[in-house]
Amino acid sequence: MDRGEGGGDLQSLFGGRMSKYYAVEQIAKAMKPQLVNGVWQKPKLSARRIARIRKECLRYGTINGIQAQWNPEWDKPAKSWIPKSPKGHAFDNKLAERVALIDKNLKGMDKLIEETRKEAYLTKPHTFLDIKLDADDYDEFFEIGKRVTSKARKANRAAEAAKAAAKAAAKATTKATAKTTAKATAKSAAETAKEPAKEAEKKEKVNEKQKMGKEGAKKEKGKEAETDKK
Repeated sequence: MDRGEGGGDLQSLFGGRMSKYYAVEQIAKAMKPQLVNGVWQKPKLSARRIARIRKECLRYGTINGIQAQWNPEWDKPAKSWIPKSPKGHAFDNKLAERVALIDKNLKGMDKLIEETRKEAYLTKPHTFLDIKLDADDYDEFFEIGKRVTSKARKANRAAEAAKAAAKAAAKATTKATAKTTAKATAKSAAETAKEPAKEAEKKEKVNEKQKMGKEGAKKEKGKEAETDKK
């Protein structure tokens, strides 16, 4: 590729638009933003043109036909950023707090150990006289260590079975009584609910009879009056 085709000079590349930027210093200024009257202005050259100038300078060593070297300061500065420190794990981050808490609790640990050991010693019985049994526990306590024959075991099993059967029968009877009481209460409630209706029916019948009696008496009086007139 010839230099003319590849962009040897800026005037041929951009059709004479770059005539006022022939000087390398002016081109360098045009590639950077300028502070004018306290206000920053955009670069006069676009990013596309700056890229073509940079390519020409690095490839051919010229800028607009003038021998020059590319200055790295003319490049667009990359964004600078500081990486954040890793958060780490909560177990590692709170290690100092846990150690401080453990040290604080260990200060009075000797006294706590002595007190707990004393309480445990005092609460446990150490002789037969210290043992306090309830009335129901005496038999079980004295049966410990005794030899039990097969007959005694069978008798105990039979007694336990009889107790279980008695409990089951008692439960069944209680359920039956509960059912019967529930039925009786339901019947009584139904009867009490029907009583006012029955009383109302009786009153209606009595009223009807009274009305019928009054009407019959009136008819008889009318007949008697007719006979008297005749």
